[in-house]
Amino acid sequence: MSFFEELGRRNVIRIGIAYAIVAWLVMRVADIVLETIGAAAWVMQTLMLLLAAGFVITVIFARAYEFMAFWRGSACDLSWVSLETGGNEAFGRDLLRARDNQKPAFEF
Repeated sequence: MSFFEELGRRNVIRIGIAYAIVAWLVMRVADIVLETIGAAAWVMQTLMLLLAAGFVITVIFARAYEFMAFWRGSACDLSWVSLETGGNEAFGRDLLRARDNQKPAFEF
């Protein structure tokens, strides 16, 4: 599965498109309002910059939210536990226990 197919499967692309549509509507309304009140040109440029930065942040959080489905207790594949922990099943059990109990995996 390619990177973009994975993003599409996890609704990240859909969230990005929704954000782009809402940002475009905000820009259209701001253009009309700012022109009516005679705001400086830098106000519109700043708004564009903030909306662009917000797009990046929204996509990152959307991906992180989908990635953290494991910690929310959603159905998931647990085969990664022994692979990513180098075969250390105790570490994997600690991770699963932390998820089930909603406690930190490690205590200092």
